[in-house]
Amino acid sequence: MHAKDPPVNAEISLHSDVAALLGARIGFDAETLGPSFLEAVVERAVRESGAEDERSWWQAVEGGGRLWQQLVDLVVVSETWMFRDPAACEHLGRVLVQRRERAGRRPLRILSCPCSTGEEPYTVAITLLQAGLSPEDFAIDAVDVSARAVAQAEQGRIGRHSFRGGATPQPGFFEPDAGTSSWVVSPHARGSIRFKVGNLVSGDGLPRTDGFDLILCRNLLIYLLPQARVAVLERLAGMLRPDGLLIVGNAEAGVLVQAGFRIEGRPDWFAFHLPGPVRPLPPPPTTPASARATTERPAAVAYGGALQVRVDSMPPRRSASSQPSRLSLEQIRARADAGDTQAALTECRRYLDESPQSVAAYLLFAALHAASGDLAATQGSLRRALYVDPDCVEALMHLAAILSDRGDGSAANRLRARVARLAAAVEDSQS
Repeated sequence: MHAKDPPVNAEISLHSDVAALLGARIGFDAETLGPSFLEAVVERAVRESGAEDERSWWQAVEGGGRLWQQLVDLVVVSETWMFRDPAACEHLGRVLVQRRERAGRRPLRILSCPCSTGEEPYTVAITLLQAGLSPEDFAIDAVDVSARAVAQAEQGRIGRHSFRGGATPQPGFFEPDAGTSSWVVSPHARGSIRFKVGNLVSGDGLPRTDGFDLILCRNLLIYLLPQARVAVLERLAGMLRPDGLLIVGNAEAGVLVQAGFRIEGRPDWFAFHLPGPVRPLPPPPTTPASARATTERPAAVAYGGALQVRVDSMPPRRSASSQPSRLSLEQIRARADAGDTQAALTECRRYLDESPQSVAAYLLFAALHAASGDLAATQGSLRRALYVDPDCVEALMHLAAILSDRGDGSAANRLRARVARLAAAVEDSQS
């Protein structure tokens, strides 16, 4: 990083300060991606900043402005693609068309936050237009804490990598970007979307509205500190209309159930409504100091049903000659999203060999098998997750959806009943 590396203790202190600042301002839990991720981010941020040294860089970051935003842009995980979760998209189109018919002259209000590089709000707009609505029938606010992601989203340029799982750029909604392998979203599909930089944790930059009919907030909660997660859920609840829907990522379904949200439609749509006030969430489990590992060893930690990969201790700085550690779960997911499913399966199997009690790894293993079309292995991985954690809501919901699709409705209903009992038990314990 410099001609003369600073002492290791100084680096650890800087990383701790950066993690604390990210947690305070955007609620980001640096442990979800591991210390090596934050180390790499800080090194790159300092290198690209033009600052004289780490001290001057840190002072500028604390002051906000360009270097703070650059740090946020490097930290934010902007992994997204067009027409993600086709079943949920189809359901979304049907439900919102029905609601538009009941809304009278009022246009539907939709929030996509985080919107990342725009694929999600563009998917929603195209879905509604294909369902027969006009651009005047709905308005989409697309918000993200990353200024770089928002700037890219506003361009409406969608790369080939953003079309996966059989999704293709439909004529009338996409135009080829001359000289590149990208596509540009047509003005017809862009006219109802407003992009903006905003912070869902602090509330800065969020649109003001009487209530959203739909909020999409996928894969944000899993990266937040517990107190930030609670604040975001309360803010989302306050922004929803009484009959509004909230769609989250598959790893976040459990935390919504414990917060009092109720499943809308099929479990694999991950759509929820809120019949009453948000319930307080239980505190995250603590690990006794005597049980903490002394080396970098990820373990699955359940917080309100939302599974994350945490690292129990800061590893020593590795020299350039050190052998690389195994991939983290987030790195394995990124490898799968890049299209290398088989390599991701191999790495996930290796991860489980070393951490056979990791529920998060079993869930990822199940998703990878599903992407490969191996239904038996998918079910097996979900059942192993339930063996480790019988109350894992995500595994129960996924397994119920598979059994239902295979025609075993009674078994699927039993699993859904278990989810309902878990939610009822949480409600009883908090009443």
